[in-house]
Amino acid sequence: MCGIMGRLMRDPAEMARSVDPSVLGHRGPDGTGTLSSGPISLGHSRLSIIDLSSAASQPMTSPNGRHHLVFNGEIYNYRELRRELERGKWEFRTNSDTEVVLAALVLWRTDAFCRFAGMFALAWWDVDQNRLILARDRCGEKPLLYWQDGRELLFASEMKAMITLIPSRPEPDPVAYRAFLHLQYVPEPMTAVRGVRKLPAGTWTAVEPSGGEWELLPCRYWAVDQDPGICPTELGAAGAPVLIRDGLRTAVRRMLHSDVPVGIALSGGLDSSAVAAIAAQESGIRLRAFSVGYPGRPPYDERDAARGLASQIGLDLEEIELDLNAVEDGIPRLLRDLDEPVADIAAFAHAAVPRVAAARGVKVLLSGIGGDEVFWGYPWVSRQVRLNQRSSPSWRRSRWWTTFAGRGIKGLLDRCADSGRVPMSLSAWVSEFSASLDGYTPTDLMSFLGSTRDFRATADALACLGLDAAVAKSADVLLLSAADTCVSDRVPAAIMRMLFDTWLASNCLVLSDRLGMAVGVETRLPLLDGSLIDLVMALRRRIPDHGLKPKAWLRESMSGILPPSVLNRPKRGFQPPVTEWMRQYLRLERDNGQRGIAVAAGLVPAHWRRHVAAAGREHGGSRLLLAYKCAIFDLWWSSVVA
Repeated sequence: MCGIMGRLMRDPAEMARSVDPSVLGHRGPDGTGTLSSGPISLGHSRLSIIDLSSAASQPMTSPNGRHHLVFNGEIYNYRELRRELERGKWEFRTNSDTEVVLAALVLWRTDAFCRFAGMFALAWWDVDQNRLILARDRCGEKPLLYWQDGRELLFASEMKAMITLIPSRPEPDPVAYRAFLHLQYVPEPMTAVRGVRKLPAGTWTAVEPSGGEWELLPCRYWAVDQDPGICPTELGAAGAPVLIRDGLRTAVRRMLHSDVPVGIALSGGLDSSAVAAIAAQESGIRLRAFSVGYPGRPPYDERDAARGLASQIGLDLEEIELDLNAVEDGIPRLLRDLDEPVADIAAFAHAAVPRVAAARGVKVLLSGIGGDEVFWGYPWVSRQVRLNQRSSPSWRRSRWWTTFAGRGIKGLLDRCADSGRVPMSLSAWVSEFSASLDGYTPTDLMSFLGSTRDFRATADALACLGLDAAVAKSADVLLLSAADTCVSDRVPAAIMRMLFDTWLASNCLVLSDRLGMAVGVETRLPLLDGSLIDLVMALRRRIPDHGLKPKAWLRESMSGILPPSVLNRPKRGFQPPVTEWMRQYLRLERDNGQRGIAVAAGLVPAHWRRHVAAAGREHGGSRLLLAYKCAIFDLWWSSVVA
């Protein structure tokens, strides 16, 4: 796990100035390296996980000097690939997965990306072809940002590094700002800084300085909704959990391989418990686990559950109690560590575990992130499947839909659904039908983000607080995750694709990567193993599971491995003292007297920004949430960009 950065000049005759990877030293505290070759300059900061010797340092160059590589990530099947590459006559000089990546690119070219089981972001320079290739792993676990102005292309693992490379003064992107206010994160490929983009997950792109138009066109080599091309031999409903258990076991076994200590982030919930239980069986040694809790052990504190499971499966558990009084003091560091504006209140807990793990000498953590996304863990996502299957884009373009949406019936439906006097089954249907009339999603697209409660609450708060319609509009935000399928049996996969492309990539994986790498800890996610996801999606093509209880297949797969107390525990999610934490952000903003980048850049009027902050301090609910997100963006900009 590492950090990478680089500069490529458009004119092949122009020598690239050297980059300084020390700005990414937190991602790679074990050493830095640079290489300059004509129009290309590469930089690398190293976190040594596999092959700790200096021979595995980067940038890495092929024996003939033609190929240069900087690589951030881990390839879990590198030993299998190495044996195959050795048959292809590659003579290895190291035991690292980096050299396996380099050899695979030289021998298999871009076909190699489909063969990597792991997480990665890389830059590969071919001297003879005068071509740079950038690539990113399937789900987007590892970040890769870029900027170009026609004269040079800049790329880096993080925004903090990009800011040191960009020659012009950074400005906020107005569409990204609107997206952030609605979603609490900036969905890729956008970033919060104008002109800086993310290479989308599951894609690669080629840049040839001497070619024609210098335009980066990502080529997708994997997507969660594509046909995985596999036919599991056991396709009965009873067989799916067995295959899933075996697939998860293979993923965990691969991810346990490391030349440094491995630990487990254990919340006590199903996802992390599944990873922990299999890891305990497969590791061969007693592993250390870390669990977060709160003073006084309130009902939502899961440390007792985590401790009970750790004792049962043979883990050494260390409890981490969050100091709620220190939240305010930790805000600037947290925002800098995040590197991107993310208003997920769970960030403090995500940050606590790798910090303690690093202090204990643990450089690799296994985490259960991804289980909710792969196995229908969010009821609202399953609801989106039903909603779109019942109300196709053609229905939403019809006269009947216009009639319902335009005559105030939506408000009546919402009151009916929330009254408590309507039977639960009918209330759910009424709520779903009301969501289809949201008025935010363009009528020719599937409904997804626009019909979620948080999105609607933010949109309503923006309207109530008088933000100009041109600034508050949401259509361009929703187009970032648009899908237009109207075939009923394709809807579940399309919804899964939108979830992966938005919430997973730009919220969850930002937390897991940045907050671990901020302290030199690599986070590995077995539930996002590419082969496991392909297996699950192949099973779904024959046996749809979105109508079952949340994570039904995962629960069944862990029967006999996890105790009933874990398997039957209802999902709680992250439940800190949210309101108080948000108010601490607002107090920090007020005490610092910051004018804020949103006002300075003309994204919102100053009087509106003051009004939002005051309303947030005086009220709760959606207005507090909106004020909190406004504060997060301004504080993040001052911590990372300014």
